[in-house]
Amino acid sequence: MHSSAGRWFSPLNLAAYITWLAVLLQLLTSLPSPLAGRPLLGLLALALMVVLFTLVSATEAEWLTQARRRALVVTQAGLVLLAIWATGRGNAAILLIIVAAQAMALWPWRSALMLMLLANLGLFALWQPLIG
Repeated sequence: MHSSAGRWFSPLNLAAYITWLAVLLQLLTSLPSPLAGRPLLGLLALALMVVLFTLVSATEAEWLTQARRRALVVTQAGLVLLAIWATGRGNAAILLIIVAAQAMALWPWRSALMLMLLANLGLFALWQPLIG
C-alpha cells in the first residue's frame, strides 16, 4: 500500500501539477493586468482552480466511488474546454492530455477513447474561428 504522500507525488500527479502550473503561469504572464476589465478571466481562474481540485480528488480521494471519479474527469474535460473558450487561445488544451491519462485509468479503453473524441470535437469547434 502506498503512503498518502507517495500518491500525491506520483509521476502522473507531478506531471499534472507541473502542466497545470505552466498553463496558469503562461496565462498570467501574457496578460497586461490579469482580471482587469475582463470578467471571463475570473471565470477562467475559477475553472483552472476547479480543474486542479478535481484532478487531485479523482486521483487521491479514496472514499470516492468509481462513478464519482469518472464524473470528476468529465468535469475536468468540460472545464478545460471552458478555459480554452475564455482565453480565446488554446494554451489550456495541453490539460486534455492529463484528462486522457485519467480517463484511460478509469474506463475501458473504448469508453475513454469516446470521451476524448468528444473533448477533441469540442476543442475543434472552439478552434474553428481561429483556424478559419
